[in-house]
Amino acid sequence: MGGLKYSADYAFSKNLTGIFYFDYSFSEYAISTAFPLTTIRSGFTIRYNFGN
Repeated sequence: MGGLKYSADYAFSKNLTGIFYFDYSFSEYAISTAFPLTTIRSGFTIRYNFGN
């Protein structure tokens, strides 16, 4: 089993932040008749902080 995880965040201003994430994982089983499993998750989040 292996994979890769990546996350980056960027402050657009004092109260506004953007976050990008990427998660890739895969597995190969010891039994040759089993199918390999691959999962990819990614997304983008925007956070706004109300207050100081």
